[in-house]
Amino acid sequence: FFDYLSSPEVLIENSSDLKPNEIAFAGHLAKSKFVYTLDKIKNWKFNIYGGEFDNKKNRNINTIWKGEFSPDEVAYKLEGSFGLVWDGSEASDLQKCRFGNYMRYNNPFKFSLYLAAGLPVIAPKDAAIAKTIQKHNVGFLINSLDDLDEIAISDSDYTVMKQNVSVIQKDIIAGNFLRKAVTRLEELIEE
Repeated sequence: FFDYLSSPEVLIENSSDLKPNEIAFAGHLAKSKFVYTLDKIKNWKFNIYGGEFDNKKNRNINTIWKGEFSPDEVAYKLEGSFGLVWDGSEASDLQKCRFGNYMRYNNPFKFSLYLAAGLPVIAPKDAAIAKTIQKHNVGFLINSLDDLDEIAISDSDYTVMKQNVSVIQKDIIAGNFLRKAVTRLEELIEE
C-alpha cells in the first residue's frame, strides 16, 4: 500500500448516510474517457472528481461531476459507498487502451486514496491490486463496468468490507506502511 497522509480528525467517515450503489471516481479525466460511456449502467450513481470534465459529453444522468480538488483535499470530499479504480477510454474493455492495460502492472495511488477516505474499492479482476483487494476483503473485482448492474452486495458483506478498510485506513493515513518499509530496510542493512 502507498501511504496517503491525512488528518484522522477531519476525514469523512463515509458511512452515515450511505447510498449502496454510489461510486466515487477521482482521476485525471482527460485520459479517463470511460466516464462518458457509463450510460448503460442504470443501477449505480457515479460521483466524478477531477479536472477537464466535459459535461457536454456526459450522457448519463447518474454521472455527476463533483469538481476538481487538490490531492490534499480530495480524500475529504469523496462521496460514495465505493471508490473505483479504472482507467482508459472504455467501460466495457479495459484492455482496449494503453492506460487500461497499464493497470495490470501498476499499484495506483488512487487505491490508497479510496482506502484513506474509508471506501471499499471496485477494480478490474486482472489489475495488479486484485490479489490485495481479495486478500484483505476491501472491495470487489469485475471484468467490465457493464457488470455492475448484476452485482448485489449484501449489507453484511459491505459492513465487513468497511471494517477491513478501517483497519488499513488507520495505517495509510498515519504513514505506517512507509515507516514499516524503512524499518525493514534498516534491519536488512544491519544484518
